[in-house]
Order: sequence, then C-alpha cells, then structure tokens
Amino acid sequence: MYNGYRRTHPSAGLEADVKIHCVLPATITSPGYAEEQKTKHAVTKLLEESDPAQDEDQVAAASVEGLEKGGYLITTQWLGHAMRAGALGGSPRNNWLFDTMFSWVVSLAWLFIGPDMEGKVRKWGETHEVQLPS
Repeated sequence: MYNGYRRTHPSAGLEADVKIHCVLPATITSPGYAEEQKTKHAVTKLLEESDPAQDEDQVAAASVEGLEKGGYLITTQWLGHAMRAGALGGSPRNNWLFDTMFSWVVSLAWLFIGPDMEGKVRKWGETHEVQLPS
C-alpha cells in the first residue's frame, strides 16, 4: 500500500520502498527460556529435546545476516529453515528455486518426522496413563 502511494506521489517525500521482514528465531537460551521451561508441558519438552538452541548473540547475527540478504521470512538455524520451507504455501520466498526445492524435501521428510513425533506423544501418554476420549 505505502509503496504504491510513494511511486504515484513522488512529492510525498517518501524516498524508499517500505520492506517487510519477519525474523523467526527458534530456541534462544535466555532468562526467558529458562522461565518458559518451568511451565512447559512434558510432551513439548520431549518433542523439543533435540532442537538446536542459540544464544542471543547468535540469533542477532543470523537475523542481521538474513536482513542484509533481503530475506522475507528469516530463520536463524537449520531447523527453522526446514520449518519455514515446509510452511511457505503462498508466502513470498527468499529464493524461488532453493525454497521451492527445499519445501519438496521437507514435505518428504515429514512422512517420517510426523509419525515419529506422534509416536513420542503416544508413548508419553501410555507411560503416564493418559486416557484419551473415545
């Protein structure tokens, strides 16, 4: 909306296009993360146990790098890249060829990842004698 106005009304004094970026960091080892762990459900902890974590400086550096490259949806580590690629749908891509091909790979990987995660949740429920509604 703003870019269209700027381009059709040069006298408005807006010199550059407005660009939108979204940074999507994953696990950040911070005081907030430590606090989150106190109330996080055990199943969530189980599913996240192998997720890579980054400190604030690593997230900041990866975020700035993504912004400097002009990325639209910026992730800060490999698991985030895979999740972004698998959920792109009609979203703008950072790189059409790479993102499209990576989304195909992630879609195939989910054939194995999804059942593994479901199995972990099922096993946790059985171990803790959680009764599912019929």
